[in-house]
Amino acid sequence: MNKPTPPTDRSLRSPTARDPCLPSGWADRILLTGVTPSSTRYLGLLAVADGMTDDRIRAHVFVSGTVQGVRYRASTRDAVADRDVAGWVRNLDDGRVEAVFEGPEPDVEELIEWCHTGSPAASVDDVAVSYEDPTGESGFRVRW
Repeated sequence: MNKPTPPTDRSLRSPTARDPCLPSGWADRILLTGVTPSSTRYLGLLAVADGMTDDRIRAHVFVSGTVQGVRYRASTRDAVADRDVAGWVRNLDDGRVEAVFEGPEPDVEELIEWCHTGSPAASVDDVAVSYEDPTGESGFRVRW
């Protein structure tokens, strides 16, 4: 049994072939699956193409102790640079530092562990963590 050959003219293909959200080469892979742009499976394939797979987690972290005025936020940004993690970090009015880390589970868990020590001048008393559904954060920034 011969497989049908897809049209060579991209304009005759499914709208997925022209989807600017897809990385190079992914449109052809999706076309071969027979998935249409209106299907839930198409959205799942977009997420995989964009690197947002099920192994991504999101952790919301609150760090208390002497964590402000000791380069904790800058050190957090530096620690994130070595990992595939997105999110943000900021000081809170009550003296704590709040951060969100989103990425592959091993990288996020390493950062949470790092938070227990933080910057060299910090003295961490507690790290409270709650887990949330990933929201697709990209990049990492220090919030003011």
